Amino acid sequence: TTPHRLAHLNQVLRSLVHQTHAPDAVRLTLPLVFHRDWAWYEFPWWYLLIAPGIIHINRCEQDYRAATGLLCVLQYEPDPDTYIVLVDDDIIYHPLLVETMLNR
Repeated sequence: TTPHRLAHLNQVLRSLVHQTHAPDAVRLTLPLVFHRDWAWYEFPWWYLLIAPGIIHINRCEQDYRAATGLLCVLQYEPDPDTYIVLVDDDIIYHPLLVETMLNR
């Protein structure tokens, strides 16, 4: 996501938390600075209140552009058997998304 869209993730995060197959974690990965315009990402602590213990906000020192989500989450996830589902920041997801992905 971008610093400009950061305030609009509430419904997206809620749709991920309320899946039929509940995720162990929902990780919002944010670099410190947005590479396009050097805008700083504030720490959106209010998203932690949606699902305490499920939503995690992980910071990356570098913005890897489109790969930031994956490269950053790999720094925080030690278990090689973990399934990682990458999602976009402007879509409200169907409750069966995770269940469907795991059953394929």
